Amino acid sequence: EQQLPFYLRREVQFITNEGGRINWERLLRDILAWQHPGRYVQRNWARAYFATPVSSQDSVNQNQ
Repeated sequence: EQQLPFYLRREVQFITNEGGRINWERLLRDILAWQHPGRYVQRNWARAYFATPVSSQDSVNQNQ
């Protein structure tokens, strides 16, 4: 948890440099709940990180 500010700063810079957008409200909620004993924020982040991204071509193929 001590390294969270360092990693967040780095990732926010990376995302914005790549033209991405950040949901600041969601990020704030997650940071405020980071210490929750159930560690649900960390689990949600891990699921999102390891989720298989759907490419635009995949979504076109699914709609056919």
